[in-house]
Amino acid sequence: MKKIILVAFAAMLSLMLFTGAALADYKYRFDDVYGPSGRSGQWVIAVKSSDVTSADRAELLTRGNRAVNELWAAGNFVNSRDHVYSLNGLATLGADSDREQITPLPIDYIFMVIPETTAETNVHFGWASPGLNPGETFTCDVNIAEDDYFSVKESKGAVAGKPLPTYWYNFNLTKSGKSGEYGTAKTYMSFQQNPTSTPSQTLNIPLVIANVANGNAMKKPLEFQMVLRENATAGSLSDIVAYDRFEWNVDQNMTHVSKSDWIFVPWTDNILGEATYNLTAHIRNFCGIRYELQRYDNRTYTTMTPDKWEMDLPLDRLDIGEGLYNRLYLDHLSHIAPGMITTYSQRYNADKADEKVFRMYGVDNDRNKIRDLTLRHNMIRGTNLGERKTGGGVGTTNYSIQGFKYTPLHQNFLNDASCDLVAPSLEMPEPDDLVMTSMTVTDDQGSPVVQTAVSTIKIEAPVPSRMIYNKETHPVVGLLPLHITLNLKKSNHYVSQKWDALLDQWKRTGDIKDAFFDSFRLHMHSESGDVDVDLFEWMKKQGIYNTNVKVFMDEDKVFSDTTKGCITVSFIAMLVDSYKEPRPDSNDPSKGNAVLLKDKDDKTSLERKIMALRDCNRNDKWDTTLYIRYVNIPVPPTSQDVTGSSGGGGGCSAGLPMTIVGAAFCILPFLIRKRGR
Repeated sequence: MKKIILVAFAAMLSLMLFTGAALADYKYRFDDVYGPSGRSGQWVIAVKSSDVTSADRAELLTRGNRAVNELWAAGNFVNSRDHVYSLNGLATLGADSDREQITPLPIDYIFMVIPETTAETNVHFGWASPGLNPGETFTCDVNIAEDDYFSVKESKGAVAGKPLPTYWYNFNLTKSGKSGEYGTAKTYMSFQQNPTSTPSQTLNIPLVIANVANGNAMKKPLEFQMVLRENATAGSLSDIVAYDRFEWNVDQNMTHVSKSDWIFVPWTDNILGEATYNLTAHIRNFCGIRYELQRYDNRTYTTMTPDKWEMDLPLDRLDIGEGLYNRLYLDHLSHIAPGMITTYSQRYNADKADEKVFRMYGVDNDRNKIRDLTLRHNMIRGTNLGERKTGGGVGTTNYSIQGFKYTPLHQNFLNDASCDLVAPSLEMPEPDDLVMTSMTVTDDQGSPVVQTAVSTIKIEAPVPSRMIYNKETHPVVGLLPLHITLNLKKSNHYVSQKWDALLDQWKRTGDIKDAFFDSFRLHMHSESGDVDVDLFEWMKKQGIYNTNVKVFMDEDKVFSDTTKGCITVSFIAMLVDSYKEPRPDSNDPSKGNAVLLKDKDDKTSLERKIMALRDCNRNDKWDTTLYIRYVNIPVPPTSQDVTGSSGGGGGCSAGLPMTIVGAAFCILPFLIRKRGR
């Protein structure tokens, strides 16, 4: 793998040199570009360092941290067709002859952070690197492509006292477009040499420029992406359960209510414990100052160290950004630095609605202006019955199925649900019933139900003997709630066809539910040969698809077959085994039609609309086959038009089409409505 050394300099190119694989001494500290401690601009130069292997050479480079120099670049690319070379800082090690002891490092890209829309810098170019004929006469030139920025160049001519011809150029950069629009642009810095023995050649080096507001977050709010993942052991990456985007100007304390409609919290033995998750915060800072982040830990606040810093490369003009090593290795005192994305991770207890996620303040400008951020999530609770999951190896469906005993909002939920299901009464399993232990989950991807299936699982769980329905001795029907997560791997043929388009929308909006609906559908397979039911279409008709189904793009998840990236789809379904022998009558309530249940908290007005999923086979089992298939259609199909009354389905509605009346199952997602805050 290519290593990267970053040569960084601030103000008028104040230089630091460091390597991504090294210790703190190699890391450059970004500062403010606004305020009393602000600099007029900051640079980072990434150079390829695969040839830096010896400890002595690494130590020599470390001394560059003490140097402050203008940008130097060498030549040699005309004859050897190689990169321009960075020689920053090495002149301070001693006489000019000391430079010859180190092989210059070819520049990979240049990253610049400037306040507002203008910047000025000096570039020295033309000092020969080892290998170039020292007796050859040549001229050189440097230009910046005029695309997102206008550049005005002033040539200062040769630099006196330097070995071989060295030319000095002064650049004034002005951002195109309106003032007040902040972001990252990609262009080129072009180096040209004209030796006497060979034709002239130009080498284009990617130049990434981030312009930031000349003020604090009040002028340009910080942008947050908060990713909540299931609790996992160290070294593993679990599934995403909630994702939120919002802005914060850090002027007042802030409470953000998650836009993810629900997260599932399993209890142990019906005892409320900590709902601990892994929380990752990606913070985009395009104001002019650094912000420090602290978390509340053991009755005190602890300053957090960022996991990483990254350039915020725009999605357009990928011809420039493609192949760039996006990650920067900085000193921890850079904190949430201007012009880039800073990432933090921590453990988070979502069960404490009043718990502060962290607090922030300006490092130098607003240190006495400390503000708190609080997150709140809407939680669906239940007693943990166990989990079945797979590691997602080659050719397998990656799934997670969590069984639970649902904790209703209203104490009469089961009574009301049994009425809607036309069942004598309902009962849910207990942990001692070991339902999930006896459950079998079959991955049918080897012989999919349909050719375009992306993910397929067949679930079969025996109803515990104590819960088996008997009209005379035990007139109770078993209800099994399941939290189901399916990961559609990027490596799948059908997923790969839509990946780039969905990822582009995800990065722009953070929501791909509608686009996902146009290309992929969740189905229930009918074992009796009836038409498979399109569950996404069913939920769309009921107006609950957007609240009951969660869809996330996950670029970071790595599977056991070493593939990376997936689309995570999550929903909740309740399975009901048939308690009657099915009759051919299409209005028979024992057949598998959708029934809308309601669960409402009278005190808070929180309401969930729930639908049951019941098979038509009286076999004392909860069983169903679910699969997601690729459809790639712009408009939902009309051949399986599923309608039903808002109050219920199944036996309560005689107007349901035959395709659903004859279907094998019904789904039970959740619709959650909350009062405005």
